[in-house]
Amino acid sequence: MAEQVVTVGRETVWIGRGGIRLAEEVDEKIGGLTNCPLIVAQARPISVSPPADAAAGVTVRHFVELLTWHAAKAKPDSALRYALHWQLHELQGRTFKIVAFEELHSSADWPNPVLPREIDLGVSLEMVSSGRIRWRLDTTSPRHGWLLK
Repeated sequence: MAEQVVTVGRETVWIGRGGIRLAEEVDEKIGGLTNCPLIVAQARPISVSPPADAAAGVTVRHFVELLTWHAAKAKPDSALRYALHWQLHELQGRTFKIVAFEELHSSADWPNPVLPREIDLGVSLEMVSSGRIRWRLDTTSPRHGWLLK
């Protein structure tokens, strides 16, 4: 994957194999990605606005959703496999923090296609009045959880 620049809220964000950062920051401040990926298959900025009945002080939250391939071994003597990870990074202040992570798929073969058909891409995010966010991945085995404020 070539490096990408996306807009998240009012910020310009750089994404590459080495990490994720605000575009204006120097290279030494790269961080966020887990285990340098072999392939960044998808990067998508997401902003979630508060609902109409939000508590006082609840504000919009900004994320970058990433689908990344990693090489992995279950044990040192086991065969190499490739795992597709879903990662959700939240812009908190001026840095990104990983707030959710799931392994979606694995293969003994090099990923081709980069995004398997059985993966229904994209997360749905819904903010409740407290500012917490409920996330849901609708894949062949659905997953869901909460992001605290």
